[in-house]
Amino acid sequence: MSSKTSSIFYNITQFDSNIRFTSAEFQVFAFAPIVFLIFYNKPKIGLILTPLLLLMGSFVALAPKIIFGIPHFFEYKQFRIPSELMQSLRHHFLGVEQHTGSYILGILLGYLIKYKPNLYLGGRIGESFIWIITIVITFWGIIWNKDFMKFDYNLTQTELLFWIGLDKYMWTAFWFWIIYMGATGRGSNT
Repeated sequence: MSSKTSSIFYNITQFDSNIRFTSAEFQVFAFAPIVFLIFYNKPKIGLILTPLLLLMGSFVALAPKIIFGIPHFFEYKQFRIPSELMQSLRHHFLGVEQHTGSYILGILLGYLIKYKPNLYLGGRIGESFIWIITIVITFWGIIWNKDFMKFDYNLTQTELLFWIGLDKYMWTAFWFWIIYMGATGRGSNT
């Protein structure tokens, strides 16, 4: 096979990868109106459906590890060649499906801003408590994995699976709260 043919084949493969990414992204975006309609027309069903969708988001994030056996990039000691690490990054970090849970939280946030801007959350004390909790959750999510890349750290499968399933929700918690408070006018001192 000539280098010119090999180069063309590589470009086609790369193009195919981009199409799959765009297709997955489109499917997530196409799903949004259905969820918005459920929230708008049947809010109680939407609130029941939200935890199920968040569980689905965690399951989708865990699928490459549990179902397909693809090691997570924090399990770098198992990789023999760089392409295995790149495959792990594509499946565990770069894939649109990995961000399904955060996307669902974004849909919930949009619904709450539009239709529940005056939701009672315990007054100033309750809201202050939520500020503190979301800050702690987000920073815990950020620093939780700081030791995972240390060569001598003994990363357990349980810890890794919990991190894969929860990290995006933890990171999103504070941003979700800031956006909700700002968009509903509760973030000011007045």
